Amino acid sequence: MDEFLERGMPQDLEAERACLGGILLDNLLISEAQDLLDSDDFYLDSHQRIFRAMLFVSSQSSPIDFISLTGRLRDQAEFERVGGATYIASLIDGVPRQDSLKYYAARLRQKSIARKAIRIGARLQARMLEGEDDNSEILSDHTKEILELNRAGDQGGLVHVGPIAQKALERIEALCDFHQARAAVSGIPSGHTDVDAFTCGWQRQDLIILAARPSQGKTALAMDWAQSAASAGNVVAVFSLEMSAERLMTRSLAGQAKIDSHRIASAYLNRDDWRDLAGGLRRIHDMKLWVDDSSGVKTNQVRSRCERLKLEQGRLDLIVIDYLQLMANNHPHPARNREQEVAEICRELKAIAKDLNCPLIALSQFSMWNVLAIFPSLMV
Repeated sequence: MDEFLERGMPQDLEAERACLGGILLDNLLISEAQDLLDSDDFYLDSHQRIFRAMLFVSSQSSPIDFISLTGRLRDQAEFERVGGATYIASLIDGVPRQDSLKYYAARLRQKSIARKAIRIGARLQARMLEGEDDNSEILSDHTKEILELNRAGDQGGLVHVGPIAQKALERIEALCDFHQARAAVSGIPSGHTDVDAFTCGWQRQDLIILAARPSQGKTALAMDWAQSAASAGNVVAVFSLEMSAERLMTRSLAGQAKIDSHRIASAYLNRDDWRDLAGGLRRIHDMKLWVDDSSGVKTNQVRSRCERLKLEQGRLDLIVIDYLQLMANNHPHPARNREQEVAEICRELKAIAKDLNCPLIALSQFSMWNVLAIFPSLMV
């Protein structure tokens, strides 16, 4: 820690000066800088203030020069705080004329993200030392912050369609080769030919709702899908909010052994049945299938536990939640009705599927009221 304090926070003051000086020399660079940088990407407070002043002057369709910049800084009572006329004039010293700020902006973004990551780590350390919140809640909160920070590091912007179309064509070609070679689906197989023919398999980042009336076999069907995916070598996470993990596996053993579950419940088994159950146990043991039977699990807990599994296994291919209405809201609002809360949970589950890049199947008790409440929110 002492070594860290001596080194200070990550920063590149020369790159900051190059960006600001480049804009003073060529005002056209302000558009590129505005797209690539935020003011807090600059380490020095004075540089943040100067950059904000440049953005304001540009928004007024005025040239960004010494006079307009110092005028804006004086209006904001920031002129002396940034170093006055001497410092502003020195920004162009030694700065070569450049056609693009991308190199310097990229360096600033890297340093800025590093600083933000350090602050997240410091807050995590402080909350853990305080010990006032549950560890899983703390880790979930900060994992989400890190994921958002990681996404912020991915610079977007307008891209020519040519390379994108080329990648799309290559993917279509690979998909056709895949189908012809294996006669399989492009996503995670469900194990049901008709379902796979309709969906092409469970596609990554999709949220799939399996809805039916109570006691119509939703859990059995979803577990069949989960086990089919896991048997094919995929990593699968199942959250069973209604049924215990042991009961769920009892039903799975019956399915694998092709034995009527009623016969197991009544303990009416013969020698062949025991042999088939042993074979079913071996098949289940070889599956990459994990089950969580915690009651009232929240979406942030689903996210953190799935992220942990993905980190441990190196991948995560499918998530199954049984069932939607038994999930707890992260931030319950007493004034809101349950349908609104479930719709919000669906939006959060869709975000989890997108962030973890895997399909998520959520079971739901079926009624027209559920459909009207949930599905419009998913179509936005």
